[in-house]
Amino acid sequence: HPFEGTASDLSERERLAASLGPENKVMMMENHGPITAGWSVEEAFVLHYLLTLSCSWQIKAMAAAGGDLSKMRVPSGEELDRMYQRAREAVNREHDEHDKKHEQYSEGLEMWKAAVRLVEEKHGHADIYC
Repeated sequence: HPFEGTASDLSERERLAASLGPENKVMMMENHGPITAGWSVEEAFVLHYLLTLSCSWQIKAMAAAGGDLSKMRVPSGEELDRMYQRAREAVNREHDEHDKKHEQYSEGLEMWKAAVRLVEEKHGHADIYC
């Protein structure tokens, strides 16, 4: 989403919503950083965590190449389209017997619970919850 200056123009809300949209759950805001959205706090957290992890590995790869992108293998637009399609198919695929057996398990929820435990352990209940 392009940088539009200070966030005092309320009409920017519609443009932000259009950039994020019903399909896009991650939005990179120029000069600000990422926004993640999901059907739950847990989903938004996991998306943000995975994006942060991806960005940190990208920075490490770029540093290893001395910032010279010609030394890196960057996927073509066609390859990115194929990866995107595979990811969409994985999300929309029929569940097999293994999936049905483990329907109650939510990786995102478990990651969220683990993060909450880490914060509670580090800062204590009294300093987190009102």
